[in-house]
Amino acid sequence: MAISSASNARRAGDVDELADRWGPALIALSGLFMASIGWLKWPDLMIDYGSQVYLPWQISEGKVLYRDIHYLFGPLSSHVHGLLFSVFGPSIRLLMLFNLFLVAVLTGVIFVLFRRCANALTATLCGIGFLAVFALAQYPHERGNFNFVSPYNYELTQGVFLAIVTLFLYQSYLQQPRTGKLAGTGCLTGLVFLTKPEVFLPVFLAMISGLSIAFYYQEGGFRKKLLSLFVWVLAVVSIPFMFWIYLALYMPGGQAFQGLIGPWLHVWDPLPRSLPMYQWAAGLDDLGGNLTKLLGYALDWVGILALIYATHQWLLTKRFSGSWTGWLFVVGLATAIGFAPIPWTELARPLPLLVLALGIVHLRNLKKAHPTQRAQPLFLFAFSLFSFVLMFKILFNVHVYHYGFALAFPAFMLLIRFLVFDLPAWIPSDRQKFSFGHAITPALVLTYAIVHMTSSYNGYLLKNYPVSTGPDTTLDYNPQLTPRGVVVNAALGYIDQEIDPKAAFPVLPGGSMLNYLSRHTNPFPFLTFDPLEMHIHGEARYLERFQQQPPQYIIIVSRDYLHLGAQRFGKNYANNLHAWIRTHYKEAALFGEHPSSGKGYGILFLKHSPQTQ
Repeated sequence: MAISSASNARRAGDVDELADRWGPALIALSGLFMASIGWLKWPDLMIDYGSQVYLPWQISEGKVLYRDIHYLFGPLSSHVHGLLFSVFGPSIRLLMLFNLFLVAVLTGVIFVLFRRCANALTATLCGIGFLAVFALAQYPHERGNFNFVSPYNYELTQGVFLAIVTLFLYQSYLQQPRTGKLAGTGCLTGLVFLTKPEVFLPVFLAMISGLSIAFYYQEGGFRKKLLSLFVWVLAVVSIPFMFWIYLALYMPGGQAFQGLIGPWLHVWDPLPRSLPMYQWAAGLDDLGGNLTKLLGYALDWVGILALIYATHQWLLTKRFSGSWTGWLFVVGLATAIGFAPIPWTELARPLPLLVLALGIVHLRNLKKAHPTQRAQPLFLFAFSLFSFVLMFKILFNVHVYHYGFALAFPAFMLLIRFLVFDLPAWIPSDRQKFSFGHAITPALVLTYAIVHMTSSYNGYLLKNYPVSTGPDTTLDYNPQLTPRGVVVNAALGYIDQEIDPKAAFPVLPGGSMLNYLSRHTNPFPFLTFDPLEMHIHGEARYLERFQQQPPQYIIIVSRDYLHLGAQRFGKNYANNLHAWIRTHYKEAALFGEHPSSGKGYGILFLKHSPQTQ
């Protein structure tokens, strides 16, 4: 066994040396390819993303979040983007470039992080996997917004970015404890608080647990360790506190505080958790069926690994010593698997079980480790805890798409580490023979990434119709698939020709993109008029604002909210507001299908008509 371990190490060293030399270049090429096929195609034209560009535009124009605009999430991303808009001018392309830069930084952090806790080959595959499967992906069955460039919510992706950087700095702290690094992890954790609760809770629990264990093992008395904990807590609290001071300059302190903790208040609202979309995402709509699938795919994983081990052992008994022959066999096998009818999008379901098991293993390794070797198992335990809790929102229905593009990717990195670094170390081999077990797992990971690259390529091919002009141009689906892009362009032309440039109008039930692209503000503080936000704010509050300040124009867009428990505005919810609008407004223009018909996409312009009252 000692000879096998030594040969494993030598073989791994050879491959790792190549990965160390060429890995960053391969990651960069993967990123350039994914960026080139997805350029201008990442956002969804009319679903969710409009709020993400409207908010920073309004902040750059002097509006104050939580005072002038109601928002259900943290303030960090919208203010960072608002600052960019203030300096460079509002531009969707600017946001894309900035967030592509963040993707590049995060990819570099992932590479360095997993190179430290594994090897260069693992780090290379983690970087490629992050870019191809998560950060820059577009799956044909999904609309846009589930990527790191133009997501449905920037607080989610930038929160995950900050959380990974926090853990990266924590890893450095474990290797060389310094007060500055400790305070840095605290400040970064405080920044995550300003994004979304589902990101802050995982990193907070990981840091509390990881630091507590680190303090336990560190030398020094109780007072010194208590002081270190105080430094960290003070750093965490200081960031939200400073942001509260900033907001309190523009509104009462209580209102500013309520805005900052608002995302946490909505977490306890039972309605969102009962809605069809959230039930499906969490796997609670069919808990028994999803648990069966989770366990079934976990058994498939075990079977595949057993088959790999058996094949490896069998090849060791054969005259299979030529590396070229071996690699041709592995490449051929991986290629055949790539073309096989495998349910690729379902393979991530067992990730919670894997991460939970790995967390327990790393905790046990920590207890057994020599005092000088505790940093790595402690970091891996903290990273596993973070990854597991981050998946709570999709726990019984984990996928790499939809919410999984951000919530499942750290767990997927641990899966890559397990397959490429941990597993081969347990497989005996002979230095004189080709090691199938050491070659096939990286090949399978790379195959998985290539399959998803191909899927994204096919998805992005569907988007080739330009909407809007200049730095706000995006590419929507081909008009043969949906007339939406054509309808939006026609509506923008109508706004430009028929509506006063200074006029303000709301777009119901959700269409802040029209406000942004036409540079016409929404006169109300409500970003959207969907069933969930109307439940939170109350329909009576919406109706009162309309009655007090009826805008000259109201725009109605086609939008189906079955995933939020109601189908269309005025049919299954907001009936009173819809009735008031129909009484006080007349139709001025229609592009596409009538939004109330349910026959297709359309945009309806309504003009205030006092004589109809």
